[in-house]
Amino acid sequence: MRTRPATLTPTRLTARRYLAEVKLRVAESELSWIGKSLNAACLRLRDGNLPPEILSAAYISHDDRLVCIVEAGCVEDVHRLFGVAMLPSARVVGATLVALQGHKERVASSGSTPAQPSRQPPPSS
Repeated sequence: MRTRPATLTPTRLTARRYLAEVKLRVAESELSWIGKSLNAACLRLRDGNLPPEILSAAYISHDDRLVCIVEAGCVEDVHRLFGVAMLPSARVVGATLVALQGHKERVASSGSTPAQPSRQPPPSS
């Protein structure tokens, strides 16, 4: 009995979201380099199938922690991103966004960027 040859089905890579946490002591006046470094690392890694993207980053000075929500293909991509950004090793765990679902669509349709929210009042009901 002959068996059929296995057909290779192309797999579609799916971006996942991760929470990356780094213990990092830095003066608040020096925080801008972190954002610039992460953005530059994203640009350097864009050649891959699923380039990483920083969705959100926050520095918690009370705990000396940098916390980022990153969209990437896998955990290793997030670790690579932090390495290219010359940041310390990150603790990375899978995450599900709850409050920001559809955030990109709202930003794109309003024409504003997350750093510069629209100043228009909400439409009246």
